Amino acid sequence: KITAIVAVVVVVAVSGIFAFLAINRAGKFSQEIEARCAPLVVLAFRGSGEQNLTAGTYDNAGVDFVYPDSKLVTNGWEGITLTNLFAELSTTTYEGFAADSIPVLPVGPAAADEPFGYEAIAAALEGSSLTSALSYPNSKLVHAASRGAGAATHLIQQHLANSAGCPVQPKYAVVGSPQSAMAARHTAELNPDSVIAVLNIGDPYQKPKAPGVRAEGAEGIGLVRWKTDDAQRELMDAYYSNVEFSSAICHAGDPICEFDPVSSLLKLATGQFREHMNYYTDSFADEAPQDALEIAKLGYQQWLLAQAALKAGESVTWPGTPTSAQVRALSVSYAGTPTLFSAVDPSLIGTRMTYEFDLDGDGTFETTSTDGLVWATFDQDG
Repeated sequence: KITAIVAVVVVVAVSGIFAFLAINRAGKFSQEIEARCAPLVVLAFRGSGEQNLTAGTYDNAGVDFVYPDSKLVTNGWEGITLTNLFAELSTTTYEGFAADSIPVLPVGPAAADEPFGYEAIAAALEGSSLTSALSYPNSKLVHAASRGAGAATHLIQQHLANSAGCPVQPKYAVVGSPQSAMAARHTAELNPDSVIAVLNIGDPYQKPKAPGVRAEGAEGIGLVRWKTDDAQRELMDAYYSNVEFSSAICHAGDPICEFDPVSSLLKLATGQFREHMNYYTDSFADEAPQDALEIAKLGYQQWLLAQAALKAGESVTWPGTPTSAQVRALSVSYAGTPTLFSAVDPSLIGTRMTYEFDLDGDGTFETTSTDGLVWATFDQDG
């Protein structure tokens, strides 16, 4: 567990109001949410080691992937595991509302020298030995999930900045499969005012019998949670009460969400973990329809709010009423692994801000950020 003293000050760069948020656009991260006024957007994270649905595609913009007989088009970075869920979503209706009108934007990768992206590294090796089971020093898995949350936060900022004039402020549902369940949860932690739902499968952070956890492995403990202490678990578990809607499926025998230090390590070491690979398949035919319906319900509710606001002549304006800057950190941090901090607040959109962070608690604000996100790596606990 990392216990760090972190402070932030938000400095107004100039007096006056600007029509944009100063966002770090370094690198080649070219993704954006094209549906400017969509009241609900789904952000999706692919599973460990999964590639774009169009072979040979590596850039984060991806390639259009069209779901048959629907209006749903993604960039292909949802990976193969989530395709059955989104195929179901593309044909789902609720109270006459067609769910294929909900934009789905999977988060693509970025190179190591680029600021945003989700790499979806092959995760099994990091949990397949006794050493990695007992601790997580220099965790590439946690870092990859954190980078994914940073990329999603960037997308949310960008979309909110473009929502001026829309009937309602957009909200977001985040979907993650195994490793990316971590990225989905961290996205919700960093954006509590914007993310209203998280739907995960095979969650490595799973708390036994937690709200929204279902299927035969619901009493299991997640692989990463198993490694943490009581104080860290308390931080992790705040997620369950802070998200309006959370759902997680855990199959019996899944070594990632129903972890056992003997049988699960054997499965991971030998590659025999089929229970972790068959979510949203024909073997569990009710999973995709149930989660697709939940997303459709959320989309319908947000659509009703947008219709009411449109009828009343209301619209989103930026900036809002600024609130006090608050530093948020990911609930899981390890020495040697880069940790993401955020002071992002929707109320600050529309103002040109500079964020200055004091990461070591010495009273000097030594780190500057233009988008409210900053990374820090600690070499020891405390």
